[in-house]
Amino acid sequence: TLFKTLAQLQTKVDQLLDQLTPEVTASVTGYPFILDALSALNTV
Repeated sequence: TLFKTLAQLQTKVDQLLDQLTPEVTASVTGYPFILDALSALNTV
């Protein structure tokens, strides 16, 4: 699917993210390199 505007893409991404369970979200974002990067930014 192609999107004509950034807003349309953002809406679709929001819809898809809303469908994820907490377990799936944790598994996708729990990679050590992601956690290390966030820790380096002092955001964790």
